[in-house]
Amino acid sequence: MKLAIQLYTLRDIIRDEETLADALLHLRQMGYEGVEFAGLYDIPAPRVRQIVEQAGMHALSCHVSLDTMEQELDGVLEDAKVLGLDTVAMAWSAADSPEAVARAVRVLQAAQSAAEPHGVRILYHNHSHELRPVDGCAALPLEHIMQAVPLEADLYWVFYAGLDPARFLRENNSRIGLLHIKDGKKSKPLPCALGEGEADIPEICLAAADCGKEWLIVENDEPSPDGLQDARRSAEYLQKILEK
Repeated sequence: MKLAIQLYTLRDIIRDEETLADALLHLRQMGYEGVEFAGLYDIPAPRVRQIVEQAGMHALSCHVSLDTMEQELDGVLEDAKVLGLDTVAMAWSAADSPEAVARAVRVLQAAQSAAEPHGVRILYHNHSHELRPVDGCAALPLEHIMQAVPLEADLYWVFYAGLDPARFLRENNSRIGLLHIKDGKKSKPLPCALGEGEADIPEICLAAADCGKEWLIVENDEPSPDGLQDARRSAEYLQKILEK
């Protein structure tokens, strides 16, 4: 399996062309081969693609908000084409009412219909709240969402919701397009670098390999002391596991 990183992890560092290029070079040296975007830093998409290629990395996917997916999908798909992406993920949606869940499903389905002719798939990136019951919903919000589009499974938030992330991955493999691997506390929503929390990262890696996943996308919502140092510790930990 290959390592990628969600660049939200480095939001404290990347601000413009120069800092993006510098960060990607450092990430490539750490062993990361792929990147997932959470915005383009006001840099034109052709220039972003050039920077990624110069770093010897592969652009996998991007995160966009529900509102952006609903209102600016044409621009998102154009950027995806320029960047060479085959995946766009909705980063988050409210899921605290049947109406909120229905809106997410509606927007995801419409986006998938529009994206498919462009060779782009639409995924949904989960947190923990979609795995909790909602009055008026016949199933968990995430079940409704996964009936609409595949998932970009964030396995820390699955863990924090009280489920076994390796089992969740194995049981839902056919409905999981990409995955985020991260660590953190089980008792409170506190992500951390891989190997520094309570999730069973070796077992998750084994499940990902058994399921034929090509990429492990590292993400940390709360990097410490900064995104690059956090990403380095996660890469070093993962590489030791994958070498076994």
